[in-house]
Amino acid sequence: VNDGQTNSAADTVTITCRIPVPDTGQTASYTSTFGEDGDYDMHFLSYRDNGDGTVYDNVTGLLWQKCTNGLSGPDCAAGSATTYNWYVATGTYDVTYNPSTTSVCGDLNLAGGGWRAPTDYELITIVNYGTQGPAINTASFPGTVSSHYWSSTGEGVYDADSAWFVSFDSGSPVSYPKSALVAHVRCVR
Repeated sequence: VNDGQTNSAADTVTITCRIPVPDTGQTASYTSTFGEDGDYDMHFLSYRDNGDGTVYDNVTGLLWQKCTNGLSGPDCAAGSATTYNWYVATGTYDVTYNPSTTSVCGDLNLAGGGWRAPTDYELITIVNYGTQGPAINTASFPGTVSSHYWSSTGEGVYDADSAWFVSFDSGSPVSYPKSALVAHVRCVR
């Protein structure tokens, strides 16, 4: 910064940009106090089915795998939903739980490569808290299992051996041991 006579000392600023927060889908208000999710009308959940097994999120700009891993077809009714431990879901090497470094999302060849397991924040952006069982827009994501879906996020939990998943029964994010739970996967890029 210069005041016209002297330069200030140099400094560094870090700017972190996050994807926009979509509306939660909740429409009910539970108190008379303004500020609940149901009081805001912006960034409504909005998706575009690309017709190639992918769904574009018009709010966040993320591209999602339409069907839960293991399911296929226009209505995601073919096949059976597959579950994995966290190491296989995220492609993380572990001598016991993923010695061959299998990566469910990294190995996905759907409309090109570049797929990965979503972060906990990204996964929560497709939750629709206005419904449950499953808590998601089932027109855009048909066949979604009302169960647990892994995120890639391991930090922020109390135990280093745990990671976050989102329960699409209710939309709740929960941490659990990476090796003790098998859960579903929906990849993103």
